[in-house]
Amino acid sequence: MKFCSLQSGSTGNVQYIEYKDTKILVDCGLNGKQTASRLAMIGVNIDDIDAILITHEHADHICGAGVISRRHDIPIYATAKTHGAAATTIKDIGKHNRRFIEGEFTIKDLFIKPFATSHDAIDPIGFAIYGNKKISIITDTGFVSEEAMEATKGSTLFFIEANHDLNMLEYGPYPLHLKRRIASSEGHLSNVACAEFLIKNIDKKTKQIVLCHLSHDNNNEVLALMTVKNMLTDAGIDLPICISHRDAIGELIEL
Repeated sequence: MKFCSLQSGSTGNVQYIEYKDTKILVDCGLNGKQTASRLAMIGVNIDDIDAILITHEHADHICGAGVISRRHDIPIYATAKTHGAAATTIKDIGKHNRRFIEGEFTIKDLFIKPFATSHDAIDPIGFAIYGNKKISIITDTGFVSEEAMEATKGSTLFFIEANHDLNMLEYGPYPLHLKRRIASSEGHLSNVACAEFLIKNIDKKTKQIVLCHLSHDNNNEVLALMTVKNMLTDAGIDLPICISHRDAIGELIEL
């Protein structure tokens, strides 16, 4: 399997996964030109994308999905509620490209298991994606439920949110209501919460961690990496950790 974060953050989220002849995007929060350009950087033609999976309807996860679906005839997979909430942004993509997630499903060579996340969206989900390895996508969630923990056990790669540093959020420039939203059970994972989840869920199959959705104002790459790495080291865990950038493509990871 191959994984590449094309971008992750409040200005846009797109993740690329490949296995055998199957190529998918998880979320599509960049415009068509940006998405095609970043795929080309890793040798992928956007016309070869088999599907777009949507975690939730916020604009930074879907703003390019409709245009890309129409232009390249790519199906969009989302829950019925998310399709409904996203309709004004995605617009008409044709019935044949409007696919509904109702449980586990397959896209060619990939088996996909969705699980509920906790965010201020109508029906947010994450994904455990199986090829010859297992990649778990856990982003935009205020906490990780037992269901999500169970679904993501045994992951080769964890793509997981490390949105904010608790002190930076507390003393930063955001108004109180926004700070409370971010720190709530329907907000975002902090660096510490991210590390606590990983310590509980990492096992011998885990080979790579990618930290994602870092806040521009309440976090930075050095701090997120240091916090998570130090907590894992204290727990006796030594694994490669990299960052999914807010405004640039990440490395292509081959598992």
